[in-house]
Amino acid sequence: MSSGIDKVYVGYVGYYIKNMGQQLPDDEWRMILKDLKNKKESWKKLALKLYYIHFISLSLKLDVDELIRSDKSIEDLRKTLVASDEFRKDYDLPELPVVHYTTNESAIKHMKKFHAPESVIDDIMEGEKVVSKSTKTTKSKAAPKSKATKATTTESKAIVPAKGKDVKIPTFLTVKQGRKTVTLTKREDIIKHLTGVSPQSKAQPAKKTCDNYTLVELRKMAQEKNIEGRSKMKKVELCKALKIKI
Repeated sequence: MSSGIDKVYVGYVGYYIKNMGQQLPDDEWRMILKDLKNKKESWKKLALKLYYIHFISLSLKLDVDELIRSDKSIEDLRKTLVASDEFRKDYDLPELPVVHYTTNESAIKHMKKFHAPESVIDDIMEGEKVVSKSTKTTKSKAAPKSKATKATTTESKAIVPAKGKDVKIPTFLTVKQGRKTVTLTKREDIIKHLTGVSPQSKAQPAKKTCDNYTLVELRKMAQEKNIEGRSKMKKVELCKALKIKI
């Protein structure tokens, strides 16, 4: 069925379907593979698409089935993964704890480590069930929503990027809202979905009260504002003159 470099792509596609293909039913995988045989798709294109989708779903917690069915190009998916990595770095969020690559050349080399025999493809084309884990098993191993929310809250403490740094975020996110699937395109909506914190709701530093200052500091501040009689004022009087909460 394949020769040369195609074996890398066929092997990876087979590995993906066997180990991570629970999101789609076997008959849908069969249609995808049928398109390959009809030359509507290429093994390389499908392998790269599945590679980037796998790590995008891990990073952004998106539904794999929607990404597989989407008409997003390989370059769109690759750029989304790149932007996701940069977003985590810029916002001081933990790195994705799995090795992955964001160039086609490196991704193809990485695929060689994940290989299934061509018989996997043959079996699914012949109607055999090859997915190693059921959908039920997969869902039971997924992180509970409560834990995911807790993790997001913890990670979003350091949401402000380094000063003067141009923060890059994914250009789009496809997410589920109830029974509907929507694509987020607004920057603030994407940030809120990824971190749980709206850009407009960043925590404001608490204002200092009079007790937070020494008399020397208050007199220096009064001098800078040229407040008359500051040298004879007591601490409370200085705070009132400087409009600092007592």
